[in-house]
Amino acid sequence: MKKILLTVALFLMIASPVRAESFYISDNVDIDVRTGQGYDYRIIALMHPGDRVETLKNEDGWSLVRLENGKEGWMLSRFLTKSRPAGPVLLDLQKEHRELQEEYSKAINENTGFKLENETLKTALDQKESERAAALESYEALKKGSTEFLEVSQTLDAANKELSSLKKRNGELEAVLVKLENGQWTKGLLTGAGILLAGILLGMISRKKRRRSSLL
Repeated sequence: MKKILLTVALFLMIASPVRAESFYISDNVDIDVRTGQGYDYRIIALMHPGDRVETLKNEDGWSLVRLENGKEGWMLSRFLTKSRPAGPVLLDLQKEHRELQEEYSKAINENTGFKLENETLKTALDQKESERAAALESYEALKKGSTEFLEVSQTLDAANKELSSLKKRNGELEAVLVKLENGQWTKGLLTGAGILLAGILLGMISRKKRRRSSLL
């Protein structure tokens, strides 16, 4: 019975999964991962400070570790630490700081670009407002000028009509004057002819009287 229990316990120990713990490679050294416990075994990986591994077994100062890519090998246990070493943490912080600085510089540049664009848009807006005001002023002047032009045009049309009427009346008057002048000239001509004829008749009568007197 004891043998059976011992066999079952041994089987359970073998069948149960190995409890892995996470460790980090310590500062200031690169560590070889080998196929066995000793420097004579083949190197299968080179670990750097801050790299994370999982320990599966510890024997005689060596640890069986599983790498992040799934490979397993042996390395010296004294170069493993539970907490992440300060060196890699500092490097990560420096890297993060540089990234933050780059993002900050990018944000500053974008902000500067936005400010310049805003100033440009503001200038363009002011210019458009000025153009709009000038256009409105021109429109009002044109509107006023159009009203005045319409009034002047109407006055000019009335004057043209009146002038046309006056010209027509003047023509009529000139025609009447011509007729009158022609009539007076004819009357004067007839009057002159009558006087001349009367003079001739009087002369003839006077000569006849003279002849009769001489005969007597």
